[in-house]
Amino acid sequence: MEHIGGGSLKDYLEQSGQAYISEEQAASLMVEIGVAIKYCHEKGIVHRDIKLENIMLQEANTLSAGIKIIDFGIAGKL
Repeated sequence: MEHIGGGSLKDYLEQSGQAYISEEQAASLMVEIGVAIKYCHEKGIVHRDIKLENIMLQEANTLSAGIKIIDFGIAGKL
């Protein structure tokens, strides 16, 4: 299994003490998450459990290094 340097998006938000992230950060994350979900759908896979805990940051304490979606345990086929 690949090692992912950062924690989950949920961990980041809890540890940062921020009540929210900036609009720019949110938009950037949504684009990355959308691209990842689109890729899965193109391969015929539906994740079925997208949540903050299943979105991992590539590097600790930064939203700008990219994300990975994990936990395809209940994924299904399109």
